[in-house]
Amino acid sequence: MDVNQRYALREPRLAGIVQAMERSLSEPLPVAILARRAGTSARQVERLFRAHLATTPKRFYLRLRLERARALVLQDGQPLRDIALECGFGSTSHFSHAYRASFGTSPAADRRVSAAVLPASRELVRSSARR
Repeated sequence: MDVNQRYALREPRLAGIVQAMERSLSEPLPVAILARRAGTSARQVERLFRAHLATTPKRFYLRLRLERARALVLQDGQPLRDIALECGFGSTSHFSHAYRASFGTSPAADRRVSAAVLPASRELVRSSARR
């Protein structure tokens, strides 16, 4: 699914900016650079995000990075330090703080719950398939 469909965007400049954000999660780009690449001003980028996504570019970018991080935390055995770096966080503590603020739990706790739930889910699928 492309950016326009995922976020119900009809503004081509905004779609291009969101695509650039998605491609640069490990090294987040400043709004000024995103704006320049889209051929507009940073102030106009702020307006576009508020009008079409009801948020700021900074908050949207953080959300993208945290959603990617959560997917990695829940499905991968990758060290949290590596996930933090891959998602553009300078330190594990900054990553953990942002993660907790967004999801209400730490990445380590989320991983433990996921690890406990996944084997049980797999067993349910296996027992259903045997019937």
